[in-house]
Amino acid sequence: MSPYIPQAGRAFYDGYIQEIVGAWEDCTRSPEGDMAYIITMILEPFWGGGKWSGKMDAIKVLEGVKLEIYDKIIRPHEKKARKENGDVFK
Repeated sequence: MSPYIPQAGRAFYDGYIQEIVGAWEDCTRSPEGDMAYIITMILEPFWGGGKWSGKMDAIKVLEGVKLEIYDKIIRPHEKKARKENGDVFK
């Protein structure tokens, strides 16, 4: 699952996303629980009907997003740290 949808699709969703992010920024609790709740409620319609394929689609989306975040955000940080501090694997 790729998040790289056409610009018109992004423009359609961006206002809704900013509204959620704005509300989330006002939260005084630990953000992880709120993030999990928001994601769960967004994905719930996919599995709410009880079809197995909808449940698996939600998992595929989460896994795809996880891998993309790792590739674009985490991996460059780890590569820099490995270069600066040395590899732990011989």
